[in-house]
Amino acid sequence: MPKGGNLMQQSWNTEFDKGRFQHAVDYLASPMSALLPARSVIEIGVLLMLFQAMDGVLTTIGINRFGLAAEGNPVLRQLMVEFGHIPTLTILKSTAIIIVLALTLIAARLPWVKNAMSALTCLYFFTAIVPWTYILFIKPFFLIG
Repeated sequence: MPKGGNLMQQSWNTEFDKGRFQHAVDYLASPMSALLPARSVIEIGVLLMLFQAMDGVLTTIGINRFGLAAEGNPVLRQLMVEFGHIPTLTILKSTAIIIVLALTLIAARLPWVKNAMSALTCLYFFTAIVPWTYILFIKPFFLIG
């Protein structure tokens, strides 16, 4: 019998085999860290959730000031007619925030999701937050006088 145990034990203890299975050992040793997204992904997710909440508030202000015609999305407008604008926006924005939270967690496993969330954050800012901010808070100053 070879020195240090049988042949199977010797081959299993080589550096080659340790390196080959190291990723599996690391994954099993810390499963929570493998599930948590990077700080940058969390920041993007929080920003996108904040934009969702801001859009809900700004949309509510806009509808209270200008009526349901101010909503540009015809499907959303019809839901607001049927159920009221506050319940519709509450359900819609809550669902959107849950989806963003799920995407933030998925981004820990799929790196391309971070890029998609970044693009969506920029798109959402320029197509929802900026227009409502302009209509509600900037444009009225130009109409005075």
